[in-house]
This record gives sequence, structure tokens and C-alpha cells, in this order.
Amino acid sequence: MKNYILLLLLILLAVEVFPAGKTKYWIFFKDKGEIEVKYKSLSKNGDIYSLANKYLSEKSIQRRIIRLGKTSLDYSDLPVNEEYINELKKIGIKIENVSRWFNAVTAYLNEEELNEIKKFKFVDKTSEVVVFKCKDKSYNDERNSDIILQKSSSKYNYGLSLFQNQTINVPKVHDLGIEGNGVLVGLMDTGFDWKRHSSLMNLKVLREYDFIFRDSITANESVDISGQDSHGTLCFSILAGFAPDTLIGPSFKSEFILAKTEDIRSETKIEEDNWVSAVEWMESLGVDVVSSSLGYNEFDNNIGNYTYKDMNGNTAVITKAADIAVSKGIIVVVSAGNEGSTSWKYITAPADGKNVISVGAVSSNGSKASFSSIGPTYDGRIKPDVCALGVSVYHAVSGGKNFYSYSSGTSVACPLVAGVASLILSSRPDLTPFQVRDALRNTASNNSSPNNEIGWGIIDAYKALTYYGVVFSNEPKIENFSDKVKVSTYIVSSYPIDQNSIKLYYSTDGKSYTSISMNQETKLDDTNSGLYSATIPKQSGTTKFYYYFSATDTKGTRKHPFNAPDKNFILNNNEIVTLPNNYILYQNYPNPFNSTTQIKFSVPNKSKVTLKIYNILGQNVKTLIDKVLEPNQYTVNWNGRDENNNICGSGLYFYCLEGDGFKEIKKMVLIK
Repeated sequence: MKNYILLLLLILLAVEVFPAGKTKYWIFFKDKGEIEVKYKSLSKNGDIYSLANKYLSEKSIQRRIIRLGKTSLDYSDLPVNEEYINELKKIGIKIENVSRWFNAVTAYLNEEELNEIKKFKFVDKTSEVVVFKCKDKSYNDERNSDIILQKSSSKYNYGLSLFQNQTINVPKVHDLGIEGNGVLVGLMDTGFDWKRHSSLMNLKVLREYDFIFRDSITANESVDISGQDSHGTLCFSILAGFAPDTLIGPSFKSEFILAKTEDIRSETKIEEDNWVSAVEWMESLGVDVVSSSLGYNEFDNNIGNYTYKDMNGNTAVITKAADIAVSKGIIVVVSAGNEGSTSWKYITAPADGKNVISVGAVSSNGSKASFSSIGPTYDGRIKPDVCALGVSVYHAVSGGKNFYSYSSGTSVACPLVAGVASLILSSRPDLTPFQVRDALRNTASNNSSPNNEIGWGIIDAYKALTYYGVVFSNEPKIENFSDKVKVSTYIVSSYPIDQNSIKLYYSTDGKSYTSISMNQETKLDDTNSGLYSATIPKQSGTTKFYYYFSATDTKGTRKHPFNAPDKNFILNNNEIVTLPNNYILYQNYPNPFNSTTQIKFSVPNKSKVTLKIYNILGQNVKTLIDKVLEPNQYTVNWNGRDENNNICGSGLYFYCLEGDGFKEIKKMVLIK
């Protein structure tokens, strides 16, 4: 009986998601209507920032300004004309996805509806949405006997994940205090069981969305089958897991946006419009790095499969979308594919992209893994770009708090490279996607003779990090004494540093700065790289110091934080406060609480912010914040009383932070 009910549920689900007798189509529009006219007018005088601000987050705009030198709004950023969409809805068409970049929507249509749509004057063309079979599944294995776990003198104990990090020199970067801070990473995969696993539950996941069932839950739900979220979970943990003594990923201090795009109810597959919608969504939220560990070349619907000729960087919609994302300042890292031992053997989409970083897999001895797809692209470009360990990589397993295993595939090599790309941006947020790719390529193990087996070779995180010159610690060390405050930071480079240029600048008002030369405490490598320190005199009545660092090597002068002194570190009551890059709402503490609890949140830019408490009925109990705030981290206390100062009863409450398009809600429990 139970099996019958399950079968019935799956049938009903299939009917809902894949309507009987209908096929999913792209519907492309000829233009974007009135806003296109406005855009052309604004483009003439360059005053397009206000228009961009309506459709993109501040984080997305700032990413473009920092990396591309301008807002870089173009036609693809404009919204699809709502009037066109409404005309389709009037004839009973249900819109599945909307793409600004391709000026199109998707919908399930029968032949009659398709013919009706073609009559609209605003419709340019229609084409069937491609449904891919996934060609880059990782597979579980046991650790190879030839992997020897070396001891590490690093500040972290990586446990069984040490080897995969050592092969790409990640521990040396972590030792500098560079751990992904300030970078927003987007992952697209089958799902993510991150809230239950010990290595993932404390990571900063800002947003998540299920593009299959249209909700905000990316872990398995009742409609999913077992294993749906396993692949995404393992990839996420390889990139950013943090369980000291067990598993540590390269970029565990980054922030994350998760998209569930692949459906494994029959076999893993993806509808191309889901991937496009996911990457557009991530871009609009300001993602810096995208990691996608799934590749495609065979179709799951009745359309002819791609051929090698199509792996030219300009045919697959997914490939074109990936390259558009790069053009908007995102580093897009994708797996090369696991086709090396098959008749296909070549890379799969979107690894054929002209601007993406495609990742191949190597075994423990540094040679190409037999399954790793090869290049070149059909138009003759070398692929993959770089490699990382892809055999017996240690990772988290979905379904529990402390499950771990090993897997192989280019899909487990991909998040290692994406994690390193995040480390580079963490220190140098101004680098373009092409500069990050060049840093990874030109410092990799095979950079002098790149080929179509392993590309430029195995990446080296430390060499890539310092490829463009001076790099500083993300989080300086502060030591308090009775009459002074000692500030220390690592300053490293692949090039000679001018010792006299290494300075700390500090201010008590954020306007007038005093410079102090910094002294080297510990030397690294053969250059002037090392740990440097200086002391700031304490001043009575002053609770806040603003400060930044500066140093010069043969590549030029660097300041830290980026854009200093407009952006500074802040020493507030002897505690370092780094100005945030994104809105963050933290879990209240203590929770549960019986008298007072603290709610901490971050504001990245000057904006109107509200922080409100709601009861389980959705009624507003207390407004804690309702005003314009400067960028900073804030802590607000709630004493368990309502607007009239009445004591609230025990139970579940919700607190909601809103500002500049951001909205997040968290739960807390009051116990009397």
C-alpha cells in the first residue's frame, strides 16, 4: 500500500511539474518596450545608475563598479516587458521562468498554444527548452592507498581534508588570515543539506532558492527522492566546509547563495532555463563567484544532442549565460566534465565558455584523472583551464550531522578552484574575472606549456594570491596594553616590497590620518614578506579608531581595506569592526532566552533599515529599528516587551530585518 501511495504521489508530481501533452518552450520577445527607449536615452548621457538601481542590488552594482570601472548596465539588465507577459497570461499561459539576459520567458505549451503565441507581434521566435542529462556526477570511492597524509604546521587541523588543500597550497593562504572574508559565492546544484551538517550549519548562507519546486528550501523536501541534495552538499562542503580536525574548505568565511537547479527523480537532469534563471538571480544579488559542478552535452527530450562542433563557446544557452555572467564581473568556475574515458571524451557545456574557468581533475600523483574531460574546444581553445585534486576528495555527506566520505570527479575539483578564486577576491576585490583566471593559470604547475589534458595545470593558491602584488591579512590582530594598542598584519608579495613604504594610517575621526611605519616581526620567503606591526597610542575619551594599511612593491602601491581611506577597519572599544559587504542577520543570543536577548546585524551601505519582532500570528510586537543607518555592524537588545512595555508571553517569535531590497526572518524562543 505504501509503495502504491508513493507511486501515485510521484505520478501526480510529474503531472504538476511536467504537464501532460505539453512541451517547455522559450518565447523570445522582439524588444523590451518603453523601458528600452528610456535606456537608449539615458545611455547617451551616461546617467543610467538610477535605472540600474531599480533592477539590481547595491551589491551587484558595486561589484561592477569595482571590477569593471563603471556601472556597466546594458540591454540585458533591463527587465522583460510586463505587458508582453500579461498578454501571454490572458490566453492562459503559465510563465515558468523569465530571463532578462535573453529577453524571453519559458512556458509549457501544446501545439495549439504555440501557434497562438506565434501570432503576437511582439514575439520574435520560439524554441524548445533543452533538458540536459547531467554528465558530471561525482562517484563515491574509498581513499586511494597512495595518498599519504602529511603533517601540517598550519593554524588549522584539516583532518582528512588536508591533502586536497595541500595540493593547491591553501593552508599557506589561511595562515595569512585570508579565508574568503567579504566574498559572496553562489552554488548551483542538486540541493544542499547544509542546516543539519556540522561542517556547514554555521556558514553564512544569505539566500537559497529551489528552482524546481519554487520555494526557499534547497534541502530535501517530502516531494524529493532520497539523495536529491547529496551532490550539492558534498560540493558545498569541499568549497567551504568548516569542521576543525575533520574537514575545512578553502573559503569558509565567505557568504553564500544556494540554488537548487538539478532534478534527479529519474536521473540527474536540468532544464536550461532553470540554470539561466539561477545565474541571473545570483548576479542581481551581487554574487562574486559562481561554482557549478555539473556539465551537460546530452539532451533528455526529443531534440538532437549537442555534438563536439557545438562546444564552441557560442551555442549552448547555458554556456552563453555563463559568459554573460563573467561580462558582469562574476568569476564563473565550472567542472570540465567526466567524459575522458567515454567516446565523447571532450569537455561539456558550460565548460566550453570563452570566459569561464573550466576545471579538470588530477589524481594524487598529479597526473590527469582518466575520467577528466579534455579539450580543445571546437574553435581551438585550450581546455580545461586549470586542475585540482579530483580523486578521493574528502567531503560531507547529506542526511546527518557528522557523515563524511570520499568522492571523485571533476565536480569535486571544481569547488576547490572556486574556493581559491574566492580567496583571491577576498584580498583583491578589484580584480576582474579575467585577471583572476590569469592569476590561476599563470601560477599553475603547467603554465609554461599548457595542453588539452590538464590545461595550465594544478593551481597554487598562494602564488595566485600574490600574482598581482601586495596582499594583506583580512583580519588584523589587535593586542591591548595599558597605554597603547598593537596592530599586526601579514604583508606578502611575490615581488620585492619597499620596506619604507609599509605603514599604518590611523585616525580618531575618520578624516585626519597619522601614519606610522610598521616593523617586521616575522619574515616569510625571500622577499620582505612577513608579519608587521605598529602601535597606536590610547587616548582618553576616544572609543573608536579608524585605520588602514599601505605598502608598495614593484607592481605598485596597495591599500587595505580596498578603497581606503574611504573604507577602513574600525577599532571600537578595543574590538575590530570590519565594514560589511552585505546585509547579514545573525541568530539572536542567547536563544532561548528568558529576559533579554541580543540581535546582531550588518548594514553594507547607508540605507533605511527596519528591525521588527512578530508573534506567531504575524502581528507586529515591537519595532526595534526604523531609521537610516550608516554601514556598520549593529547589536540591538530586546527585553521581551511589546510597544506598550507589556511583558510578552512565552513562545515562538520572529525577528525581521529589511533594507535596500534585503529581507530576512529568523526565529527565537522566549521562555518565562
